[in-house]
Amino acid sequence: MSLKTVLNGGFQTYEYQKFVEIINDTNFPPVTAYWENDLSSKTQVFPKTAVLTYDIGQSQTNPVPFGDGGAIDAFGRLRVSNPTAIFSAKQLYSKRDFVYDDFGNGGGACEFSSGDSGTKMYTVNSGDYAIRQTFQSFGYQPGKSQQFLFTGILSGGNDIDMLYGAYKSNTSGNYDQYNGVYFKNSNNVVSVNVSNYNGNAADITVPQSNWNIDTMDGNGASGITLDFTKSQIFTIDYEWLGVGRIRYGFVVDGLTYYCHQVTNANAISSVFIQNPNLPIRAEIRQNGSTPGQLLQICANVNSEGGVSKQGSLRSIDTALETSNVEISIPVKTECSIMMLALSATRLNAVVTPSDFSVLNTDSNIDTRIRIIRNPAYTGTFTLKSIQDSAVAYGVGGSGYQYISGGQVLATYFVSKDNAADLATLKESFVTFGHDIQGNSDEYHIFVTPLKSGSGSGLYFASANWLEDA
Repeated sequence: MSLKTVLNGGFQTYEYQKFVEIINDTNFPPVTAYWENDLSSKTQVFPKTAVLTYDIGQSQTNPVPFGDGGAIDAFGRLRVSNPTAIFSAKQLYSKRDFVYDDFGNGGGACEFSSGDSGTKMYTVNSGDYAIRQTFQSFGYQPGKSQQFLFTGILSGGNDIDMLYGAYKSNTSGNYDQYNGVYFKNSNNVVSVNVSNYNGNAADITVPQSNWNIDTMDGNGASGITLDFTKSQIFTIDYEWLGVGRIRYGFVVDGLTYYCHQVTNANAISSVFIQNPNLPIRAEIRQNGSTPGQLLQICANVNSEGGVSKQGSLRSIDTALETSNVEISIPVKTECSIMMLALSATRLNAVVTPSDFSVLNTDSNIDTRIRIIRNPAYTGTFTLKSIQDSAVAYGVGGSGYQYISGGQVLATYFVSKDNAADLATLKESFVTFGHDIQGNSDEYHIFVTPLKSGSGSGLYFASANWLEDA
């Protein structure tokens, strides 16, 4: 079989108006076709003709066969519907207080709206602001496209700033020194932004009128005019590696339209943001007399190209602090025997719990074990740092009794004189987080000795985690 290759620029494709045509006209006989009502006009149609969309105007050393748009990820690889979701959050029944931290100043506040399946963030007076931010920061994996999708209404308004994206701030008022990438509607001017308050590269703000792919005002390539008083599906993706590119866009009628990109490689002398491990965040600020309202609905974070566990494996156990003496807990009393948190100096680290282990050394007492995030309890832990680690830990005991609340992540029972390996979190995407004011999540190992009458259970505990600082 022989194939003839034709470089053809006379046909139009969506991306480049050029394609490569590979024609098989040797081994298969042609079919003669006539125009309707005109037997004098005929043409030959050859079967098995392949048309490959390709940018023949580009260097063949560095081809881009699929063009550049919504069909490819931030690294130019074809998207084939296999992103790995490392976070997603709907708000069907509440504003998800274990997922998002809220912070309001003055009359600024956040209220769940069941009819909107989201949270209304509003201000009343000048100087008010309201912020919502996920406790988790989502770990960027080098070489993989990080994609953020989030929905809501950034309606803007006079005297109003609204921000929505993947970013965080300093941990003291007014919480307005930013690191990350986001959309902003300020006094009814929509922009895309890169902020890098703790890095060396300059901040970037580009208003809608200057977006370099599609201004989305009816005059761009898509012809779409966005109405920011209506709900939008926002998307941002980036290849970090310190100096990769960032794309901003919108999903309209099931199709992704990018509006602007920021390219950094071969253009800047430092990283575009100092830390790529970012939370989802939305906020509204009032700068004058006119109140405002932002609706925050849904959010998703994808690692495109899969997820691999990354970081250094670290471990700690209670025996280091108790000189190999068991921790004694009275029967029918639930107490924390170990607590882990992020070090105050490394809040941007990504710490992923691997597993916890509890050893019950008493031959007469069974035990219930619970892993609880951010509970109320008696006592105050003295946290100790671990050399070259983002994790601090404390060893508890009978003075650290469970009071209420918190998020129960796992529950186990261990029989008399036995051990339990609490590996439930190993396959999850749970990572240690912190609130807007920089207070770390606390992860506790609580034990309850199960026996009627009096006595105490005797325990050791350990924790293992992956740490990517």
